[in-house]
Amino acid sequence: MALITCPECGKEISDKATTCPNCGMPLVAETSEEAPTTVSKENIPVTPPSGNSKKNKPQNKNTKLSIASLIFTVLGALSFTESLVWIGIILGCIDFFIHRKNRKFLILVISFAFGVIGIILCSVNSFIKSETTSPSNVVISEQSQDITSETVSEIESQIASGAGTETESETETQTETQTQTVDETVSAIPAESKDEFIASCQKIPYKDLLRNPDDYIGQRIVITAKVQQVVQGGWLDNNEYYRVQTDNDGYDWYMDDEYFMYDYRVDDNTKILQDDILKIYAEFSGVETITRALTGTKDEVPSIKAYYIDLIGE
Repeated sequence: MALITCPECGKEISDKATTCPNCGMPLVAETSEEAPTTVSKENIPVTPPSGNSKKNKPQNKNTKLSIASLIFTVLGALSFTESLVWIGIILGCIDFFIHRKNRKFLILVISFAFGVIGIILCSVNSFIKSETTSPSNVVISEQSQDITSETVSEIESQIASGAGTETESETETQTETQTQTVDETVSAIPAESKDEFIASCQKIPYKDLLRNPDDYIGQRIVITAKVQQVVQGGWLDNNEYYRVQTDNDGYDWYMDDEYFMYDYRVDDNTKILQDDILKIYAEFSGVETITRALTGTKDEVPSIKAYYIDLIGE
């Protein structure tokens, strides 16, 4: 039991009394007024943590761009298609710069890893293809060596059999004549002079060469073209080959008809460089299949053997 002080007489009385036993002062009203105050102090409401706090927190997640980037890089690496790999890398870069906050980077990291692997695999694959696909000049040189050895052996046998009946002057004359025949066979250059060869060259429509190549093999052609690429030979091949393009519109763009050029010059040691503009007097030798390094696609272009070249621009 607690004691309270009477507001009238100041004496201590029981808190359960309704009136003061000393002075008769009623205490019900005062007690009733103080009661709510006591309750309010004891029952302080406590606000529980809101259940939606987790929902308000941002959740890390993978973006659609990162998933698309991973798909393209994986497909490009497995199919040795460099264009797909680059598309995946570009999508990954865009995704990285757009969505930097509140996202997961695991798929994006895997996508970039597959992109690097894909580029390496595509480079190795294109290198292997370029090494295994040897230009036809190698075959020509081997055939020329065979012809040379056979002809020289025939010369020696003929000299040995006719040594008793022919004089030294006749033998030397015959040897020189046959040696000249061998040189002409090996070099495979036209028998006529430069002016005669140039005069025999003509302009042949590009589409006709591609549509009916067999009808034009061996015919002489003249074009003005720009060297777009100098292709080095593979292993055991020190030759250089050239991808050239013409300018049909006269705007100096040189991005129209494309040819694959073999260098058959003999009396001209002028080095051909990329971006050189040439007037080419050549012989049509068929079509050549080339592989694009960027896309991996294959295209057929006319191939020509250039015997005479005039450098008209650099």
